[in-house]
Amino acid sequence: MKTPWAWLRQRRGRASQWQDELDSHLAMRQEWLHAGGLPADEARRAARKQFGNRLRTLEDIRAVHVTRWL
Repeated sequence: MKTPWAWLRQRRGRASQWQDELDSHLAMRQEWLHAGGLPADEARRAARKQFGNRLRTLEDIRAVHVTRWL
């Protein structure tokens, strides 16, 4: 059985991985838009708008991956 500290460390590590993955997807979208002809600042703004609310996305990911306790 895991200690509460080990569980928290593991959870924090997963959250960090999810944030890193979201960052990489956002960067890829921004690069794709920039390659399509948008200036860098407009590409960044458009990528964020297309991607949606970052916090909401993280909450949706967490809801799928977190074990539900009975």
